Amino acid sequence: MAQRPTLTLTGCERPALFAQVMADLAACDPGGWHLHVGIEPGPQAAHFDQICAAHLPPGSYTLTVNPTRLGVLENPLQTLERAFASGSAFNLHLEEDLRLSPDALQMALWYRDNRRPHWAALNLLCGSCGTTGYLSRPDHPGLLTETRLFNSLGFATDRTHWQQLLHPVWSAHRLPRRQRPRYFGAIGWDWALSGAIHENETLRVVQPICARATHIGHTGTHCTPEFQDAAFGGLEICDTLVDSYRYVAPETLPQTVRSHLGVLEELTQTRADFGRYKMTHVPSRLKRWKALWRSRHHRTGQNRQ
Repeated sequence: MAQRPTLTLTGCERPALFAQVMADLAACDPGGWHLHVGIEPGPQAAHFDQICAAHLPPGSYTLTVNPTRLGVLENPLQTLERAFASGSAFNLHLEEDLRLSPDALQMALWYRDNRRPHWAALNLLCGSCGTTGYLSRPDHPGLLTETRLFNSLGFATDRTHWQQLLHPVWSAHRLPRRQRPRYFGAIGWDWALSGAIHENETLRVVQPICARATHIGHTGTHCTPEFQDAAFGGLEICDTLVDSYRYVAPETLPQTVRSHLGVLEELTQTRADFGRYKMTHVPSRLKRWKALWRSRHHRTGQNRQ
């Protein structure tokens, strides 16, 4: 028998948004899952437990209020650490400002039962972090494909990939700066994971052609109303239960879907190439400029003497 899967969810001072994702989660038939919740301390903290209790039966969730504010980097990381430390072999991570499709958990279980060794994670939305070009085609509700893209808007992974890839990259900010992977200089943990996955030639992320999650938080640490409207305004998610799911190789997708996905892949590749350029060429040029400046400064000082 498969081990009980877990869910992780965080919250901070936005109980109304948290209540929405909890209502969506309750509609996904979460029986058999265990939810781990990480809440930041503050005046609204007590409301989150009340919201969980209103949607889930006793014993089906574990809520932790952090003793101090951990922030968007550590709070989800520590919540995931608790879930896997509890014995979880498979976890779906959610954010408090998401809307979910009614089959989001069903699709996650399909991924768990059909995953391949080179699949690092499942996303609930097709696209990469930081883009406004997310893909969602309601006319293909049962199709999933593999990509080199990753985003934080709902992702599932197994214990092996968590321990060997995602956790080492995500927790690298705890290391001295010189020991961190070069892609951890990115905007957030999701960009760091995106960089690590894209850098690995063999790993892929499975993403649905029709979205199972969308973002509804207009303001946040890394979101503005303008970006929210551009990226998620009018984005459709699957609104029904799907009888079955089917993995389709990227090259055999319908042309309009394949071309959209191709643009997203090219954008991610360009971003990765630019990141490598900054990490290799810019530092070396800075060294040369500094050496040249010091040499000229030294000669100027000698001439003045």
